[in-house]
Amino acid sequence: MNDYYANLAPMVDSPKIYLSIGLPPDASVRLYSVLSKSIVNLTDEKTSEILSNNILSVGVSKMSVKTLFYSNPILAAVVFASFILMLCLIFFLYIRFRMKSEVMHFKLQEIEAIGKIRSEFLSRMSHEIRTPLNAIIGLLNIMKLSGKSSEADKNSLGKIDSSAKFLLSLVNDILDMSKIENGKMRIETKPFSLNALTKQLENIFLMMAEGKGLSLKMESCLFNSNFIGDELRLKQILTNLLSNAYKFTRSGGHILLTVQESSVEDGKAQLLFCVKDTGIGIAEDELERIFGSFEQALQNSKRDNQQGTGLGLSISRNLVQLMGGDLQVRSKLGTGSEFFFTIILPVYDGELEVDPEEDNDNNKVHELLQGKHILLAEDNDLNAEIAIVLLEMQGIVVDRVIDGQLAVDKFASQPVGAYDLILMDLQMPVKNGLEAATEIRALERPDAQTIPIIAMTANTMQEDQDSAYRVGMNGFIPKPFDVEQLYKSVEKFF
Repeated sequence: MNDYYANLAPMVDSPKIYLSIGLPPDASVRLYSVLSKSIVNLTDEKTSEILSNNILSVGVSKMSVKTLFYSNPILAAVVFASFILMLCLIFFLYIRFRMKSEVMHFKLQEIEAIGKIRSEFLSRMSHEIRTPLNAIIGLLNIMKLSGKSSEADKNSLGKIDSSAKFLLSLVNDILDMSKIENGKMRIETKPFSLNALTKQLENIFLMMAEGKGLSLKMESCLFNSNFIGDELRLKQILTNLLSNAYKFTRSGGHILLTVQESSVEDGKAQLLFCVKDTGIGIAEDELERIFGSFEQALQNSKRDNQQGTGLGLSISRNLVQLMGGDLQVRSKLGTGSEFFFTIILPVYDGELEVDPEEDNDNNKVHELLQGKHILLAEDNDLNAEIAIVLLEMQGIVVDRVIDGQLAVDKFASQPVGAYDLILMDLQMPVKNGLEAATEIRALERPDAQTIPIIAMTANTMQEDQDSAYRVGMNGFIPKPFDVEQLYKSVEKFF
């Protein structure tokens, strides 16, 4: 009989069955006596049962898959089918997961490609708009510095200047929003003076407010003056809020900026910023909508015909969130608005470099620039002409080349120390500014590593700045530039 037929039971066909029990020789006599009496008194049925059980236990084989299959063929078939079904299901899920992963990878690549195309488009758009803007603002600066404009001309020049700067603000807002959406907006951590920042804002908006008949007040309650954070972005936020307050507050109204340091713990300060006005206010159902991109309150668009992209508040809220806070608003239609946020900044105990006060005199002489010799690499004739005129007004001698290769050749052909500084456009034919700067730094001459090279370009994306510093440039002047910005950027290297 095959040993895997475990469900077959052997039958005892002997007509007479005898039962015996064996004991070891040294077994107890009493135990032998008890067992003998027990066997004698067993019935035939009981004896057969004992024998039958004993024979079955001896004949049972070890349990195996083969034994289970032959003993329970239906159950075995079900188990086998389930196993095959499970393998098929696992294979199907693996294939589906693989396909989903490939689809997601493809979509991710597509999104990255779209983001890259958009970034390249915005960068090119920014460059193409900033280049003519630089010419417009540069020519305005030259006309102002000439001192030959009549009052009527000055009025017209002021309007042109305002329109150009408004167009520039549109470009900046769109680029900032793109950076935020792509997660490329960076918050700097540098020491700055909060008192100096509020003073700058007061200088900017006080004259504007007086011209419109508004009352502007700035109140500070600070235990410390210096903090570590992003001064530029904080100034941008407060400028946006004050600009909105100025736009939508009528003559006779009030604007108040308060800065309050509410607590200091572990070297960090909690700062509350609040801009409050008595303007036209915002309806309750629009309080959240105004923070969306390209959004403006409906009632605001019907009054005073104010210009704007609708990006200022959206950018400001995102910047505040990147700083760890949340920009909020309280307002009631017809009674004014209050924008406020709280951020935590580390307190800076060190000493800050004291910058000279802003000088609005466009005819100021920068003595450190007198007699300096600068190499200018600029392919745009009009922008080059403007830069040369502005630099020559400060007694600077300028040599101009029209591409990066000529910049390298010109610098290499001059004696050591002939040039005090190089102003380098980034986007030029033959060799761009980055390639030219790399080659200049690689030249085997003492001044190749020490001469300051400043990028002066309409490519203003963060990637452009990082690339400029990576190849050894020392500064970055974005176009269009303010005339004083140009002078100070050059002057600090002397």
